Amino acid sequence: MPVIACRALGPIDISIDGVPAPPELLWRKHLALLLYLLRSPRRTRGREHLIGLLWPDSAEPKARQSLNEALRILRSTCGAETVDTETADLVRLGDQFSLDIEEFESAYAAQQWAQAAGLAVGEFAEGFGVKGATDLEDWLDAERRHFRAKGVEALTHQAELLLAQGATDAATALAERALTLDPLSERAARSVMRSRILSGDRRGATECGQQFAERIKTELGVEASAELLHLGKVAGAATPEPRRGRIASQAERTPFLGREAELTLLVETWQACTATRRAALAIVTGDAGSGISRLLEELAARVTLDGGSVAGLRAVDADQDQEASLVSGLATGGLHDLPGVATASPAALSAFAQRFPGWAERYAGAAQGAALDLSLALADVIGATADERPLLLLLDDAHRLDASSLRMLPGLLRAASGLPVMILLGVSGDVLREELDELRRLVGQVPGTTITIGALPTRALRELAATLLPTYSDVELDRLVRRVSTDSAGLALLAVEILRAVSRGMELDTGGKAWPASAQTLDQTLPTDLPDAVIAALRINAKRRLSKSALAVLAAAAVAPDRVSPELLAHATELDQRVVDEALDELEWQRWLVAEGRGYSFVARLVRRVVSRDLLTPGQRRRLLARIEGWPGEHLG
Repeated sequence: MPVIACRALGPIDISIDGVPAPPELLWRKHLALLLYLLRSPRRTRGREHLIGLLWPDSAEPKARQSLNEALRILRSTCGAETVDTETADLVRLGDQFSLDIEEFESAYAAQQWAQAAGLAVGEFAEGFGVKGATDLEDWLDAERRHFRAKGVEALTHQAELLLAQGATDAATALAERALTLDPLSERAARSVMRSRILSGDRRGATECGQQFAERIKTELGVEASAELLHLGKVAGAATPEPRRGRIASQAERTPFLGREAELTLLVETWQACTATRRAALAIVTGDAGSGISRLLEELAARVTLDGGSVAGLRAVDADQDQEASLVSGLATGGLHDLPGVATASPAALSAFAQRFPGWAERYAGAAQGAALDLSLALADVIGATADERPLLLLLDDAHRLDASSLRMLPGLLRAASGLPVMILLGVSGDVLREELDELRRLVGQVPGTTITIGALPTRALRELAATLLPTYSDVELDRLVRRVSTDSAGLALLAVEILRAVSRGMELDTGGKAWPASAQTLDQTLPTDLPDAVIAALRINAKRRLSKSALAVLAAAAVAPDRVSPELLAHATELDQRVVDEALDELEWQRWLVAEGRGYSFVARLVRRVVSRDLLTPGQRRRLLARIEGWPGEHLG
C-alpha cells in the first residue's frame, strides 16, 4: 500500500513512497481536489459540491467528466484503494495520505512548540491558486489566515523558549520566519526585536521596530503599541556612553553557550515571582571566571525587555569594610531612576537624600525631612518601585559585601514578601561566610533557587571555537578544544580570551598541564601559575584590540584600588577626562572592565593581576602608583 506524503505549509509538495509525484497529479485542479479533500471533514465531500468549487463555469456534463478524470488520475497515481467513490454522490480519500497540517495542529494543540515551529515553514499552499474558482480562492484565503496566525504563535513561542535558554541566533531565525509569514503581526515584530537585542544586534532591532511601525500605519492606519515602543527604547540604548549608573554593559558578545539550563531556571524563577507576586531569592555560585556575571546579565536583559526594573551593584573587597555597602551600592546603581521610587514615603526619600547627592538633586527638599533608618528606607523604596513594576535586585560578587549588608537581605525579602521582587546573588569561589549560609538556607522557606555552575562542557567549548574560528576544520577544532580545555580549566572567561587570541594569530604549543593546582580556585591562582597560553592570550587581546588611550586607562586601573572612578583614572593617566570616558566605554564594551554606580572594576581579579604584572614595566607601575597616591579625591576601592 503506497504512502502519500503531502506538505501544504509552504509550497505544496507531494511524494509517493518517497518519490516525487508524477506531473499529471500536479495539475492545478487535480492538486486542488486532493488538497481540499484532505482538509475536508472525514476527508469526504459530495460530487456536486466539488463540481461547484472547481468547475463553477462549466456545463454540468463537462464538469462531471472533469471531476471523473481528476479522480482517475488520483487512483492511477496514488493507488486505486486511495479514492472511494462507492457511496452515491460522495468522494472519500483513504488513510494512505499523511498531511503536514495535521501534524502541525496536533503539535500546536499539545503546545509542543519545537515540533510545531519546525513544520511552520511558510504560508498555506504558498503561491497556489486556481483561476476562475472563486469559492476555492476564498477557502484558500481563509485557510491561510488560520494557519498564518497559528504559525506565528508557534514560531514566537519557540523563539521565546530558545531566548530563555540563551540560544539567541536560533530564536532570531524563528522570529524572522514568523514576521515573514505575517508582516503585520506585532507579536512577530516584537519577537524579532527581542531576539536581536539579546543577540547584540540593537541596530537591527531598531530598524525592525521602525519599519513595522511604518507598515502598520500605512496599511492598517494604526499606531505601534506601548510594548513595541518600549522595545524600541531599549534597542535605542545601543551606543556606549559613560554608564556609571549601570550594573552591566551590553558588551561585545560571544555566544551564550553551556549555561542554557541555568538561564532557563533563572527565567522560570523570575516568571514565577512576577506571576505570583511573591518575593524570590536566587543564588548563583561558581569559580571566578566561570561565567556568573554573564549569566546574571542575561537574566537582567530579559527582565528589562519584559518591562521589569533592574537595579544592582558589583561588590569589591573594600565593601567588606564599609558598613551598609549594599545600600550605597544600590543607591548609586540606578535605584533612584526606577519608576515608582517617588511614591516612597518622605522619610525614606529623606534617608537617601541626606546621604547621597544624586537623591538630593532628584528629590529636592527631601533632605530636610525626618529620615528612616537606611535599612528600613531601602525596604520602603524597594516596595514602592516593585508596586509599579516587577523588580530584579542584582548583587554580583555578593560575597564581598559587608556582613551587615548580607544580614539585611532576609529582612528585605520579608518586607517584600507580597511583591514581585527577586534578589539575585552571584557568589564566586567557595566562600565560607555565615551570612551566605543563612541566605542559602532561606531558599526553600521563600521561593527561589540555588545554582552552581562549573566548567564549560566540551560541547559548548567546541561551538564557541567554531563561531570564533569559522575556517577551522572539524579535526582542527577537536584538537584546539582539547588544548583550550586544559589551558582554561573550562572557565568561560579564559576560554574566550584564548580563542580570541588564536583567531588573531596566536599559536598554542603542544604541552600544557592541568590547573589550577589541587584545592585552588581561580581567584587563589597567581598569574605565575597560569599556563603561558592564558597570559599570552590576555597580552595579545589587549594590545591588538584596544586603542592607545584604552591601554593606558587599563594599566592605571590595574594598579588602582579594586573599584576606581573615571576622575581618578584621568588624574593617573594625565589624559583629558573626555578621552578617559571614551576609553572606559571601549574597555567596558570589550569586557575588560565593568561599570556600576560607584565606579569601574575588572571583569575578573585575575585579569587585573595579569595586566599589572605583564603589561606594565616596573617604572610605569611606580609612576602610576605615585599619581594615584597623590590623588586628592576619594579612593573608591
